[in-house]
Amino acid sequence: MADETDRTAAVEPEDKTVEQSRSVPLWLVVSAVIVLGAVVGVIIYGYLERPGWIGVADKKVWDYLELLIVPAALALGVAWLNWAKERERQAQVEQRDRERELEAEQREREREADAAQREREREDAWAAAHPFEVEQEKPEEERGLYLEPSLYDAPEDLSVIAARK
Repeated sequence: MADETDRTAAVEPEDKTVEQSRSVPLWLVVSAVIVLGAVVGVIIYGYLERPGWIGVADKKVWDYLELLIVPAALALGVAWLNWAKERERQAQVEQRDRERELEAEQREREREADAAQREREREDAWAAAHPFEVEQEKPEEERGLYLEPSLYDAPEDLSVIAARK
């Protein structure tokens, strides 16, 4: 339980930072709207009144579009790069999360295997009182003989039982 709390605490500040970095400050939005409105207002005033001091008397819409194409292209390029960077960052976060899940699953499998091994190695009173060898050495006279010669396509006279008789 303490391990989960530690992981949750470690993840929360990162999530808050991501949320804060995605939101644009309100004062910046308001300032951009005011500046854009002022520029549009001056252009409209210049077309309607045609005063010489503004410098728009002999300008056409295309002249303004020529001025805006390069900054618009730059803005779109920067937006695309930011989008690609965010997408890559998200993919890295997902990859890290998948790796953490796989590591947790591996640790759980190892714990289960360790528990099973401990269960097999437990102290058993009956087993301690009745020890036996899993593999026993054959006596010298029985070496080369079979318990079941038919399983090895060997003649019956090579059986251990026949040799003991």
